[in-house]
Amino acid sequence: MGGAASFLAYFCPRDGVSNDTGQFVIPYRFSYNAQFLGDKPVDLSYANVLYNQAGEYFEKADYKKAAELYIEALEEHKENHHTDMDTLRIQCALGNAYKYSGEIDLAIDTYTEAIGTLKSTKELDNDWTEEKEREYYSELINVYYLRGTAHFEKNDLYLADEDRSNLSRAC
Repeated sequence: MGGAASFLAYFCPRDGVSNDTGQFVIPYRFSYNAQFLGDKPVDLSYANVLYNQAGEYFEKADYKKAAELYIEALEEHKENHHTDMDTLRIQCALGNAYKYSGEIDLAIDTYTEAIGTLKSTKELDNDWTEEKEREYYSELINVYYLRGTAHFEKNDLYLADEDRSNLSRAC
């Protein structure tokens, strides 16, 4: 087992499994690709259309076109002042498109922006509920995982380990 599978096994040994073909299997709760995203951003008008189109390109493995559309969705989304949690989801999908297209540095930068979005959401929210707390930590774990795997693929083991530590603290 190598690459991302080793990294996930390092993060969560019970989840870092591969299927019968030896391919890495991403557990559902860590999946942030458009085809796995159960709760796509809703009520985003044109941003939602772009996001969904990007997801279709992602599913066809046209990651560069998906990234272009995720960028457009993010710009449209920010212009219309939609929620930060939806911004976060678009940022994670964009980071995945960069990662799968081989642009690891852009993926890492995008995941880092997503962490900033998430942390600012918590700081600015005056109505923090237990449900929001669970969602916050769930999303934080996802983003640290995504960024950590990108660092691991880049062979930056120190930063990958730092994200593993951050993920462990968030669990």
